[in-house]
Parts: sequence; structure tokens; C-alpha cells
Amino acid sequence: MANTNHFDKLFHQHRKEGVLVELVPTHWNEWRSDKTQEIPDLSGLDFPSRNILKIVNIDFSGAILTNTIFTGMTLEGINFKEADLRGANFSGVTFKNVDMTGARLSGARIDRHTINKSFNFLDMFKRVDQVKGIRRGVNGIYSKDSDSAALMEHKPTGDSMVGTNISTIIDNLKQARKYQTVSFSLAFLFAVVRLIPNSDKGQSAQTDPCRKVEQQNIKVPFLSQEIPIDNLVPFSILVSVVMLFLTVLILHKVYESVQFINRREDAMAIGQFPWPLTSYARERLDVVLSFLIRLVMCFHPLIYWSKFSRDWSGPTKWSNLTVIVGGMLLTSIGAALFYTSQKFQRPVLFDPTQEKKQLTEMQQVIQVAREQTRSIQRLVSIIERSSMVTKQDIPETTRFELEGATPLVMVGIPSGQFLMGSPEDEYGRYANEGPQHLVKVEGFQMCQHPVTQAQWKVVMRKDNLDEWLNDLGDTFRGDLLPMIRVSWDDVQEFIHKLNEVLKLKDDRFSLPSEAQWEYAARAGTTSPFFFGDQINPAIVNYDGRY
Repeated sequence: MANTNHFDKLFHQHRKEGVLVELVPTHWNEWRSDKTQEIPDLSGLDFPSRNILKIVNIDFSGAILTNTIFTGMTLEGINFKEADLRGANFSGVTFKNVDMTGARLSGARIDRHTINKSFNFLDMFKRVDQVKGIRRGVNGIYSKDSDSAALMEHKPTGDSMVGTNISTIIDNLKQARKYQTVSFSLAFLFAVVRLIPNSDKGQSAQTDPCRKVEQQNIKVPFLSQEIPIDNLVPFSILVSVVMLFLTVLILHKVYESVQFINRREDAMAIGQFPWPLTSYARERLDVVLSFLIRLVMCFHPLIYWSKFSRDWSGPTKWSNLTVIVGGMLLTSIGAALFYTSQKFQRPVLFDPTQEKKQLTEMQQVIQVAREQTRSIQRLVSIIERSSMVTKQDIPETTRFELEGATPLVMVGIPSGQFLMGSPEDEYGRYANEGPQHLVKVEGFQMCQHPVTQAQWKVVMRKDNLDEWLNDLGDTFRGDLLPMIRVSWDDVQEFIHKLNEVLKLKDDRFSLPSEAQWEYAARAGTTSPFFFGDQINPAIVNYDGRY
């Protein structure tokens, strides 16, 4: 709670018609100057409950303001340098010339009203307006010095149909990208047609003015039939109006949802989505390139005006009105699309401080989970010893010797049953992974390791593997390295020859079925990965930046 002495220094009487509406800096700042070593503690203070609507030119640098409530206030000329603002509530606050350099913002709360009222959406180079020392994000504000963030409260209205389902957000982005690509493809097709000389048509007209020139058709992408080339422009304008309008609507909905994101994985999924209209550019050169690319992607339909300007003075087979009205619509929609894409030129934030705290709590959960896993393993051992899983159900491990290569070791997989597929609430799942269903699997054997290049050469009777690895360097070549770049047909040939080399009857070797593969990979687990719910470079050997 707030220090009583510090509280009295701050609330020096300043009243207007009996109601305290504003704090003036005179006594507080003088006290701060005299007591430079003392750290003010105003934690938990609720300014609005004291009818304080505005604070002007007060020095809160280094102050402890955790869980302080500033809801609906105007903060003007405030110095929050190095202040501890963790858990502070800035909902509805208006900032004017505030300095938050180095402030600790972890767990602080803001809302869309605060951001929309206090920051400039069209700031091309991402300088935060009116607040120093922080970076504005799509879903909050971030203090680089303290590596903490104040994120928007996750409270969309009940009728907004807005949330943070990252799978839905990514699907919507893919759909919007598809619509914009259709419009851009038509503009590109028009540009190609525009560059094709029409000499044959002109020559025919000069030779025989009475001769009727045959109508030319063109194959349009995404259509199964051709259209007259003279109708390409009105057709493209109409399609572009619809496609770009849908793109704007979807991007607007996506932006509404992205504002409530607060997890690292979700922020990375949005930030790494491959589409210039929603990609955040950080460096100055990248910002300029992004601006130019997005300008072309949003206003590409203006290329149709070249046709309009060329054919205005002469007879045409397509409607000038279509071009005029369509051009105006496309210009307006293009401007709306560019404006919407500009909103994404901010980073999608997460709070590293809160994440570290959650990781600490997660470690405790993992420890409990490990203890439970050990208990389950002991129970399974008891069940196995009780002959509920008989030895006959588990195929033996078999070694098949190959001259000139390491042996093929086939490990026995016991018969059993499992739920194939993933549950609907599993993060990152695809629709084709369900519905879950029970599958019974008979015991079988599976190779302990991937087929090596040496084993492939022995079985396929190849002296070298240039047919498959001709353009790869030494990094991917080696007798003990896995065989790569082979097709399904190649593998079928390998299996057939393997049965011949080992003199096995009835083609005992085959590729595992999808059920066998998932059954073996799960190894009795029900989590997304056999080692748990999460994947990271500390557990699996991969580049975590991708």
C-alpha cells in the first residue's frame, strides 16, 4: 500500500468548488528535489476514486506505482522514468507528453480507447506519439529498457464475436491473401496483354477496311472459360472491387482479434505470416520497402486507367462508365486497404516478464507431471507383469545383416489400441486431423532408424547416389546419414529389392500405414508430442527462429 507520508505530499490541497480535480506539481516536485534518495511509494493508489481527473507536470520517476489506478484520467507532462508501473490500470487514459523511458509495465492494463485516443495510427516510422521511452504495438505498449509490456485487457464485448483463436486468425489471413492475389493476378494479366502489340489487327484493317476483324479471346486465371479481350477491363474491375472489398473486411476483423493477443506463440504466428500487407517492418530501409510494396499491392487496379485514357477518344466495346465508377470504387477500397495494412505496421506484443513468471509456474507443473508419469509407468509395469499384455503380443526385435552397411534393426511394437487424430481444442491442429476415433493395431515391427545412404546403395546396387543427391554438398552426404530426396515409387522399388536381397518370401517389408506410424510415434501418449504439449529447441533439434 501507499506510504502515508508520500501520500500527504502528493495530495496537497488543490480544490475547485470543493472537489479535488487536478494535482499541481509545486509541493511534490520540491519534495522530490530535496529527497532525491527517497523512493516514493504510491502503490495501489486509486486516483479516480478521489475525483482526480488530471495530473500535470509531476515527477514520478523511479516511484513505486504498482497496481495504481489511473482509469479515465488525463496524464500530461508526467515523468514516469524508471517507475514501477506493474499492474497499473491505464484504461481510458489520455497521454500528453509523457515519458515512460525504462518504466516497468508488466501486467499493466490499457484498452483500445487509450491507444486510439493517445497515439497516431499513421506514424510511418513507428515513433510513438506523445509518450517517450516506449514502443506502440498492435495490442499494447512495450518498454524496451525494462523489457516489459502493457497489453490490452482480454475483454471483447459479448456480441463482438472477436477472440484470440490463432487458428481462425491465420485462416482468415490466408483467405484475405487469396482474395488480394486474385485481384493482383488480373491486373498483372492486363499489364501483359497491354504490352502485346496489336499489329496484325491494325494491318488487316488497313488492307481491307471492310473486313471484319475476328474477336480475340483470352484465358483468365481462376475461370474455366475464355472471355473476349475487350471485356477484360470491365471484368477485372468488377472482380477486383469484390475481392479487395472482402480483403478489407477480413483484415479489419483480423486486426480486431489481434489486439487481444498476449501469448508469444500467437504473436510469432502473426508476425511471421508471409504477406507484406500484415508484415511488420522494423528497420528503416525495410519500412520504406514495405511502404512501396504495400502501395503497389493496394493500388494496383489503377493500371486499368491506362486503358481508359487510351480509348477515351475512340470507339470502345466496353463501358466507360464501368471504368469511371469502378476506378473510383477501387481507389477508395485501395485507400481503405492501405490504411488497414498500416495498422499492422506495429509489432504484435507479448510480455516477457509475465512469460518468465508463467514459465516458472510451468516448471512446477512439469515436475508434477513427471512424477505422475513415473507413477503411470510403474502401473504399466505391474499390468505387464500381470500378463494383461502377454509376451506373445510383443514381436521380437530382429536384425537383418546387409553386406557393406549397418544392419536393419526391426523393433517390435506391441499390439494395442489408441485414439487416432487430435482433439478439437488442441492448439495448432488442422481440420483433417479429426474426428478422433479408436483404432486397434496388431503387433508389428518397425525399423529402429531411418534407412541410411549406405543401406540404400547396398540394396539398390548403386555405387553412388548422384541420381538423388547430385546437387547437395558434403553436409548431406554420408554412409550413416538418412537417405533423402526419394519418391514413393523409389521406396517401393527399394522394398521390393530388399525382400530379394534378404531372400524373404511374401514381401515382408512394407511402408507403415498411417495408423501404424501414429501408433508408434505416440508411444502410448495422448499429448500433441510424445514428450509433452510444447515444442522448443531445448527439447527438439530444430531452429526455433522459424
